[in-house]
Amino acid sequence: MPSRPQSDPPSQGGATAVITGASSGIGEVYARKLAAQGVDLLLVARREERLRELSRRLGDESGVKAAVHVADLANPQDVKRLAMHLREVPCVMYLVNNAGFGTMGTFANVGLERHLDMVRVHVLAPIELTHAVLPQMVARGNGYIINVSSMSAFLVGPGQVTYAATKSLLKSFSESLQAELRGTGVRVQAVCPGMTYTGFHDTAEFKDFDRSQLPKGLWMSAEAVVEASLRDLKRGRVVCVPGLKNKLLARLFSVGAIRAIAGKVVQKKPKP
Repeated sequence: MPSRPQSDPPSQGGATAVITGASSGIGEVYARKLAAQGVDLLLVARREERLRELSRRLGDESGVKAAVHVADLANPQDVKRLAMHLREVPCVMYLVNNAGFGTMGTFANVGLERHLDMVRVHVLAPIELTHAVLPQMVARGNGYIINVSSMSAFLVGPGQVTYAATKSLLKSFSESLQAELRGTGVRVQAVCPGMTYTGFHDTAEFKDFDRSQLPKGLWMSAEAVVEASLRDLKRGRVVCVPGLKNKLLARLFSVGAIRAIAGKVVQKKPKP
């Protein structure tokens, strides 16, 4: 049975930031950082209790309005309802397409529905939500769209075939859309984090994944990722690769052979 999203009424005040996957990790940090700037929030995720808790906390800390919209972005009807809701929000200044998930296993061994859900969450939902808010941004002459991609967008990704493909599409979508929007005052960014300390790897999908299999120096905090993203957004950088090491790796990945080897190195494997 399709889930029924529950929404708070849209803010009637100033600028609003819409953040998907806001209940934890990178999405939660975006919510905190933008709330600290005095921007009202529309927090989107599946877990209502966590959203409500975050909404109360941010309201108390920053005095902003933090509305809640419960939705599963793998459900096309939920996405459609959310898009309709966004058209009623008076001033969407930020859209942060952050919701996402990963899988472990080869393409053939992961269930087809998980692949299709990943395409829906990583690709179809961001495109539909962007299409919903973009007209008002262009008409107003300002606005920010942040698509959370990944360093996997630069890789040949065995063991993360659909993940790497969807994140690559998000990066290309962001670059092409920004080129199309040149001169409108609307800025688009693809932020491409590397390995980040969040709850991403704490799901049942990754119960056999061992973080220590990757060098400690490659890991970043969600805080550092979001700070880099917002800093580059102000500078007009379309592709944000947080962290010096990741920037160097992204350049190396332009060499085909290195790109393929690196994809095998970061392949997420179960504990031996």
